[in-house]
Amino acid sequence: EEAIGRANAMAMEAEQAYIEINQIFKTVAGGIVLIDKQCKILRCNDTFLKMTGVDRKALQDRKCYELLPSAMCGTEQCPLQRIKQGEKYIASEIEKLDGSGKTVHYSIISTPFKGAAGELLGTVEHITDITERVKAERALAESEHRYKELSIVDELTTLFNKRYFNTHLKLEVERASRH
Repeated sequence: EEAIGRANAMAMEAEQAYIEINQIFKTVAGGIVLIDKQCKILRCNDTFLKMTGVDRKALQDRKCYELLPSAMCGTEQCPLQRIKQGEKYIASEIEKLDGSGKTVHYSIISTPFKGAAGELLGTVEHITDITERVKAERALAESEHRYKELSIVDELTTLFNKRYFNTHLKLEVERASRH
């Protein structure tokens, strides 16, 4: 009776753990996808389906590189290939055209997907849409370039100003002294 009681308790704990993991898998903000060693998609959450624009039926027997192709696919830089070589954590970024023709940027974290005995089954990939961050970074870089240009060029005449002259005069004098 005691053994049956422990077995029932363990079964209830396992069922509760399954419910919790399944809830996390379904509600996590980013896309989650399990990929086997042959690049076949085993399971994914609804967020991943939204990112790729594919329904669950169309996902059957599809390869990861068919849905999120990148320059790394089919090369030594492929996260799956790197995990097969023993890496434990791979961070990468890709860009993809969505259904409306807009460029979307994704951050992908790849980690090993292992079986109960510890054998490698494939990868777990967590995919986050970073399009807004990439746009902000590009706007910042453009703004920095514009402000640097404004600091050395006269806005009215578009000629270099005194600050530019002083900086380059010093450099030219140093070069003349060397040569």
